Amino acid sequence: DDKFSKIARAHLENLIRIPSPSGRENEVADYCAKALEKTDFKVRRIPTDDGRNVVYAEFEGAGSGKTLMFAGHIDTVPVTDGWATDPFEPVFKRELNEQGETENRLYGLGANDMKSGIALMLALAEAVSEAGRDKIAGKLTMAFLPDEEAYSVGVRTLLRDGVTADFSIMTEPGYSSVYVGGPGKMLFRASAHGRAAHGGRPQDGINAVTEMGKFLAGLDTVPVVKHAEMGRQEFVPFSIKGGPDFYSLSVPADCSCVISKQLVPGETKEKILADLEKYVGSLDLQGSITFELLPPYYVPYRVDETAPEFAVFEDVCLSTIGKKLPYVIESSVSDSNCLTGEADIPVLMFGADGYGSHQINEYMRPDSLAYVFEIYREFTYRYLK
Repeated sequence: DDKFSKIARAHLENLIRIPSPSGRENEVADYCAKALEKTDFKVRRIPTDDGRNVVYAEFEGAGSGKTLMFAGHIDTVPVTDGWATDPFEPVFKRELNEQGETENRLYGLGANDMKSGIALMLALAEAVSEAGRDKIAGKLTMAFLPDEEAYSVGVRTLLRDGVTADFSIMTEPGYSSVYVGGPGKMLFRASAHGRAAHGGRPQDGINAVTEMGKFLAGLDTVPVVKHAEMGRQEFVPFSIKGGPDFYSLSVPADCSCVISKQLVPGETKEKILADLEKYVGSLDLQGSITFELLPPYYVPYRVDETAPEFAVFEDVCLSTIGKKLPYVIESSVSDSNCLTGEADIPVLMFGADGYGSHQINEYMRPDSLAYVFEIYREFTYRYLK
């Protein structure tokens, strides 16, 4: 639908112009709320504990039925140096792709991940309102979530508020496939404890940095589960710090390392910590190493693509773009882990086409807006018939 794809495009350009890194999303939240308040959706702001807002909207159909929720995150990663264009100004270009074909691109921070999805949700709200309540039975809801790029505070706030649904569509980018599962994640701090001593007499102390080096050197020997779909998820050290921030001729007594471990079905944080303790016990350490779990924590999730909702989605894709899309597994965590893994709300992840999430020169392909919008709208009407 050319009308509503243009509406989505206009929303997207406006959204790109509003910086919304994790922690500073309220201006974008206000934009979404005000746009929804112009429709027939009932809108409310659900406050997080740290002063941000989840925007949640409901549209009641003419009869009773199921609840379908569209959801997406309104935050982006922080801007980094190296952009060829202003990351907060939407820039349209026609460029050659890897196949040597000319394609349309819209550049901007969050254009792909995932202000395109947010813009499509706003356009869908306008379209459904315009069509009227008699078009659906049940309830169509929308959730605009802060903090997905950090701790998923937004979706956890939504669920704590008691919001639920029979089925959900996460409007993350992914035009060529449909995401139906993903690994979980645990984050922890490993701390090495030694004994301080004069740097000229290291034998009088226990160097915590050296002890941490021994621990990290063999970390890849700690057993992890190999999953048929999610593969092996190894330990990934993110940061390390040992000794004071200033120069001191002293043997460091402490050293810490923040480590990420994505989880596949069959792995739990308790089992991982137990295996780490066993591994530490096998090392020839003079000091000790302890572990502390850090937020965020996500359980792995996997939905059943043989469920009736997916058959409806497949039919919609066939009638809209002429083909079914393959089902794939996410490479990392998202708010979908919370919706399905924690709240047992089945989620399908599908959105507009683009490239460069979490990178400089991120862009989306605006030609995909019309197709994705039509899939969203047609699925809504078929699911809530």
